[in-house]
Amino acid sequence: MMQVPPGESLLAGSRSWALWFFAATAIGIAAALLSIWLGRQHATRVKVIWTVLVVAVPIVGALAWFVLGRQRKR
Repeated sequence: MMQVPPGESLLAGSRSWALWFFAATAIGIAAALLSIWLGRQHATRVKVIWTVLVVAVPIVGALAWFVLGRQRKR
């Protein structure tokens, strides 16, 4: 197995937080959109509104969907 020196790693250095932040944001948005469209509780109009919110304001929209919009299992 080949070892990468610490200074040459893609995840090392002062810019690694941006990569992790982008990856976490992209995963959160994708998860929110999948949850919106695969759910059966909401009408299509509501799904479109949530989709526009998640795409227009990605971080806040995705968090809002998981906190406010998604139906909880009981």
